[in-house]
Amino acid sequence: MQVVFEAVIDAIKTLFVTKKDASLKRKVKYLIALPEIGIVGGISLYKNGFHSVEEKRCVELVLIPIERVNYWQDEIARIARVLNEIEETETPLNELNLGSLLGCKRPPFSPRMLEDEQRRVAVWQQTFARFPVVEKKMLEVYGLRLPKHVAAFSAFWNSLDETELAAMGYLDLQPAGIMVWFEDDGLKRLPQNGLDPRLHDRYRRDPAELVTIMKNSSGGHYGLWFDDPAELPAFIAFNNANKRAETFQRGMTIFRTLKNLLVSKMADSDQDAPFFALRRLEDALDWFEERVFMLDDLTEAPLASERAFIIGGIVSKTSKRDGNRMIHQTLRRNETYHKEPEMVHLLVNKAFELLERGSPAYALTLGRELHWLDTAWSRGFAQDLLIAAYNAMDRHALAGIVKAHYAHREFGSIQVY
Repeated sequence: MQVVFEAVIDAIKTLFVTKKDASLKRKVKYLIALPEIGIVGGISLYKNGFHSVEEKRCVELVLIPIERVNYWQDEIARIARVLNEIEETETPLNELNLGSLLGCKRPPFSPRMLEDEQRRVAVWQQTFARFPVVEKKMLEVYGLRLPKHVAAFSAFWNSLDETELAAMGYLDLQPAGIMVWFEDDGLKRLPQNGLDPRLHDRYRRDPAELVTIMKNSSGGHYGLWFDDPAELPAFIAFNNANKRAETFQRGMTIFRTLKNLLVSKMADSDQDAPFFALRRLEDALDWFEERVFMLDDLTEAPLASERAFIIGGIVSKTSKRDGNRMIHQTLRRNETYHKEPEMVHLLVNKAFELLERGSPAYALTLGRELHWLDTAWSRGFAQDLLIAAYNAMDRHALAGIVKAHYAHREFGSIQVY
């Protein structure tokens, strides 16, 4: 059988060599012979001259199922005919279902499915048994509500096998911040040097609304975005502290965010990428995300409409009228910050006047921007504005985070545990 597998793999490689002047370019990213399944391959197709993700399709398929290996010449001929038809069609690649057209299914990984299911169910149950005490800890320390999909993320991480962990390593991602409380004895760990627990994995220019739950090794971190402490977080946000440290909106849950990262990475990776491991990780993500959508608190989260930008990242939620006015004035304020910093005190005075009249949006946005600027002259203004604005909006938990952060603002990032 091994000799047959080798012959089939060679034939598939030949099939996916792009002919000169062909309008459809073909590439085999990898081929694996699995005795219970057949020949599994990662293939990519893209139109000649178009290299964007939109015009490129990458899929993993059982190209030759095990029951057809002895008839592999017929299967190769069939796939060749379909590839020629795809080359002649004018339909964009991203509108084609390559699996259906090629008559190939995605690999089921059937020999491990039962083992995977049992492992994931066990870790899910164990983690959610721990959730109430972690939820209580979150409320005591932060004054914020913890969504259940964070517990699911902990279960996901702890359920990963060696192959799936390797894929997470390739993505350079790991749990961070408050996820420490889900670890064995995590709730018993004490902060170093009496530091405030809210500072754990908080980076220098992070807004108070961002609470980290995942990070990479180069300053990038993902976290829950809390507009209002009375509500569950609206979405996942991303900030790269080692670049511009701007904050961006991502998926509704950490699973949707991870899935988007994984799909993008698989589409852009070269042939040396561990596609088998990445596919295994995708299967695990799908398993957990399917169950996350059934969690009873998911419908409580605020609707995550796309956020506009202010200087330093996405805008915090305020009244629509005040928020729109602040966004329209962003360019004017940016010019003042960089060309006339001595005039900033006039903006600050205006913000406090509006605060006294019951309109905190200006103070909040101005404070967020000055916090992000992080200059010697802006820090005092930022702290005073943010604390006043959050308290005026009954967002006292966020005001508390600001106070804790500014007590140790000299650090680029802080490891509390």
